Amino acid sequence: MSPINTFKRVLAPILLVAFLLPVSPCSALQRTISTGPQVTNLRANADQVGLYEKFELTFDIANTVASNFQLPYDPNPPPGVQPGIGISVDGLFTPDNWATTVVQPGFFYQDYARNTYGGEEHLYPSGNPVWKIRFAPRQVGTWHYRIRVTDASGTTFYPTEGSLSFKVVPSARHGFLHVSATDPRYFEFSDGTPFIGVGHNAGVDPRSRTYDVEAQFDVYQANRANFFRVWMSGSSVAGSAWAPWYSHHIGGDGYVPPTSLTTEAAYGSGDFSMKLSAENPCMYQGWTTHVPVIPNTTYRVRARVKTVGITGPATAGQPYGFVIKLGGWLDKACTFANKGTPVTPYLTGNQSWQIVEGTLTTSANQHFLDNLYLSLVNTTGGTAYVDEVWVQEDLGSGLFGPNVVRKPSMNYHLYFDQVASWQWDFILDQAAEHEVFLKLVILEKDDWVYTHIDGNGNPVAEGSTENFYAAPNTKVRWLHQAFWRYLIARWGYSTAVHSWELLNEGDPYDGHHYELANALGQYMDEHDPNQHMTTTSFWHSFPASDFWGNPAYSAVDYADLHAYISTGWGLYELWGTNPSSPLSFEDQSQYVRGGEGHSLRVPGTTRFFESELTPRGFTIRGRGEWIISYWVKTENWTGQCPYGASDAISGPRLRWDLDNGQRANVFPAAANGQDFICTAPAGTHDWQQFSSDRTADGRVAPIEARLILNDDELHTLRISVSNSFGNGGWAWIDDVTIIRPDGREMYINGGLDLQRMDYDAAMYTKGYSVIDGAWRSGIQKPLVRGEAGLDYYTGEQQELPELAQDVDGVWLHNFIWGQINPGGMYDLYWWADNIWDYSLHRHFKPFRDFMDGIPLNNGDYDDAKVQTSHPDLRVWGQKDVTHGWAHLWIQNRNHTWKNVVNGVTIAPVSGTVSVEDMPDGQYVLEWWDTYSGTCTRTESITVTGGHLVFSVSSLSKDVAVKVGLLQPVELQYRVSLPLVLKTVP
Repeated sequence: MSPINTFKRVLAPILLVAFLLPVSPCSALQRTISTGPQVTNLRANADQVGLYEKFELTFDIANTVASNFQLPYDPNPPPGVQPGIGISVDGLFTPDNWATTVVQPGFFYQDYARNTYGGEEHLYPSGNPVWKIRFAPRQVGTWHYRIRVTDASGTTFYPTEGSLSFKVVPSARHGFLHVSATDPRYFEFSDGTPFIGVGHNAGVDPRSRTYDVEAQFDVYQANRANFFRVWMSGSSVAGSAWAPWYSHHIGGDGYVPPTSLTTEAAYGSGDFSMKLSAENPCMYQGWTTHVPVIPNTTYRVRARVKTVGITGPATAGQPYGFVIKLGGWLDKACTFANKGTPVTPYLTGNQSWQIVEGTLTTSANQHFLDNLYLSLVNTTGGTAYVDEVWVQEDLGSGLFGPNVVRKPSMNYHLYFDQVASWQWDFILDQAAEHEVFLKLVILEKDDWVYTHIDGNGNPVAEGSTENFYAAPNTKVRWLHQAFWRYLIARWGYSTAVHSWELLNEGDPYDGHHYELANALGQYMDEHDPNQHMTTTSFWHSFPASDFWGNPAYSAVDYADLHAYISTGWGLYELWGTNPSSPLSFEDQSQYVRGGEGHSLRVPGTTRFFESELTPRGFTIRGRGEWIISYWVKTENWTGQCPYGASDAISGPRLRWDLDNGQRANVFPAAANGQDFICTAPAGTHDWQQFSSDRTADGRVAPIEARLILNDDELHTLRISVSNSFGNGGWAWIDDVTIIRPDGREMYINGGLDLQRMDYDAAMYTKGYSVIDGAWRSGIQKPLVRGEAGLDYYTGEQQELPELAQDVDGVWLHNFIWGQINPGGMYDLYWWADNIWDYSLHRHFKPFRDFMDGIPLNNGDYDDAKVQTSHPDLRVWGQKDVTHGWAHLWIQNRNHTWKNVVNGVTIAPVSGTVSVEDMPDGQYVLEWWDTYSGTCTRTESITVTGGHLVFSVSSLSKDVAVKVGLLQPVELQYRVSLPLVLKTVP
């Protein structure tokens, strides 16, 4: 049906305006309603759907007294929210004859006809607004359902008695994503399939949003890239951030465009209006999206405006005042009377709230308006306040179509943008079809409308972050929850939603931020039938103990980290760019344990109580004794000891600190446990090892000096070097280790591997993964690095331009395969231009192909702990000794993007690889080409004594290996098993 003919019913324009504008509760229409809201014209998309697929109900609602169809009904809302203006529509579903009931919220919906003209997406309202309920069943069988509707006139059900039904049959879908029940490092689907997620941050062209998405998703699917972080907030579904109104005159609020909103004037029960004044005389739509129209069609153009003291003209003989006009790129000339085409009469002087109105007729081939300007033209003073703007198709006989202006009402917090919502309908359905999963950022921190409403529900001129974070039972918290309900109602059915990210880069140490993020998680757990995961993000730091691992915020499903080279540790894994003063790195072989690599140099001439070994502390969890050890070498160390102690024990030592000073001590410890007396040998001695459970002479340290945890809580551990008594000579520290109570070593790069992470993308992803991931940090949640990037370590947050010279994408290849490490972190790179420019998405598919069939989430996988005979053979991966499986990535560590770009000759390396503690028996090894994603050969190996050893020859780049136990030793003479890897059902 042509869009021109879809609005002949009088009801359509009434409904579309009604859900934006409050209506007096004393209206004649409401007084005639006595039977409550009624569901009519119900239709279902199918009578049989597949498991986890969309079952959709479409219907109308008559006799409602609600004045805002997008906010839920609440008879007793917090201050500032008008009671009873909304309407709550819910689908009630049961698979077991109402022994259990699943509640799925419904939502108000406007359909759009989708086309493209000149490369720009054209979405035009199609049909009358309707109601919808979308539901994704999570078990097969017959489901029954009813619809419940509540507004100020009461609650009704449809059908009034009994229920309707549909059938659910098996499907190929894996279901919804959740944290693995058996391994907290990983996500898994409803059916237990592990989620191997690889991708990057993804942007969308706002002028061709759905068409751009289709093209992107085709590339993703072809290359098996499946995990992307996208800013839903960027389309401005809710709130004021990224609204399509722009200014030529004032800058943005950080990276967010200016809103030009004010609390100085508001219409009716609204809170805000848009302010036009000498500082910012024009706001326009057309930068990111033009207003869509139909050729050869007349439109009514209106705005509700208040003017205060508008004077003029600035140029004599020309009109002046507030006007709506059309124009191209007018820039600051938008204030000139001879620029652009006025559509409405000019409004001047002091005018109370009124509607200014004009008309326009489109040309034969016109599908978009020129830039639509709200302007103060040719004025010498004064202010205009705009409440709402309309552009409506003239249907004849006094009827008008829906408003085609995006974000027309300046009270952005009271509704959800329907165009953006329809686009996300399309995007998420396309994502599901392409097996793509989206981590969706839903809000911008400090969104203007939410920061300018205080705890009492009143609009305030000065915004506050604390208003945004919003305490319970406040207007802003209520508005947040209304949006969360909308997310569930409109997109809660979608398996393509990986998670909801509360906001982009909020304050990392604001407890109210923590509370709001946890409240989002609690809301989804309580109200979303599919319990989509939630998280938030911070602009710096990783508050593991304070937030991610804190049981007070357990409703937050997984941890998120933003760490570029410039905003994270710096150049070297965990150690940063330079150690804390006065420490320094040492590379002379005689002062490095083992003769290769680096150690830490300590000057005896500078006294200091503590100098941290790393930029920040570690998080640990687990009952029992944690043992920290290190090796130290001294040369001509001298010092002076107090309390009559011998100067021969004035040497340097390490110091541990638990929970910011709640407990601390030095090691080697003193025999009496005191940490302020000398304990370590001075003079000249070769490498000597000390540990936190022993004194310098090897005796057991007193219990008060040892690091023993008596609970299962998360703790922060800091390790520092201390020189309280030295006054000369040098010391060198190397091979720092932390041993857990269960005997496993906690990886902390204690051997000082100073491979530059900006040059070595594999090290960049592995380092953060094994140190901050659930495998080591104790937060017991998956970790997603929501933003990663190879940039300048000096702090200039710009991707290294040299990466563009790596046209084959060695950096991306290594970045992807480096994620095979045992930390479990899912890593999403920020800058995608090089990936697109050089068609580098091809690197994702080989990794996914290799990982297929590996039951990574079964709870039995741990670090492979591989030993190699050559220092340039780097091997990362995991093993499952219970089943006799392993998967490994073997790399020539010199094959980095930097060496490739610089033309460095990379010598092939050969050697042996040893995986310890594997069950004895017969194994098969599959050798995989990491660039093609194919198995190139297999070999058989017999393991005795737990040592699985194989050779690597002339490796110039990298290779991957799958290891599978075919026949345990004890079964060799009893059964005959086929020569294939074990698989998990």
